[in-house]
Amino acid sequence: MDNQLYQKLVDEIKSYLQVRYDLVRLSALEKMSKILGLVLVTFVVILLIFVFLSLGAVALSILLAQWLPTWSAFLIVGALVLVMIALTIAFREKWFLDPIVKTLSAILFADKPEESSNQPEQKPDYHE
Repeated sequence: MDNQLYQKLVDEIKSYLQVRYDLVRLSALEKMSKILGLVLVTFVVILLIFVFLSLGAVALSILLAQWLPTWSAFLIVGALVLVMIALTIAFREKWFLDPIVKTLSAILFADKPEESSNQPEQKPDYHE
């Protein structure tokens, strides 16, 4: 009788550990898919910004070339691009690293499932 109870307990523990293992795997899969989606969206947005800025720089150069010599128009736009690069480097932590770290930490260290975060937050009752 004791042996059957012991075997049942061992089977329950194995089943529990298997469920916990599957839960950890699913949680890791969910987090990795969110991170991969974030990386993909970020890549597409950066690519679109690059195309927009490139075409804008050429258009601005052509516009300035109507009033200035062509070489000076392209030189002015090149200087503007250098200023944009310098600003990007100067503020890289505030503009890029901090939001990335905040987003990744929110994804990786989220304790609650998303379904429970949609429910209104209950306020503590201080009246006795």
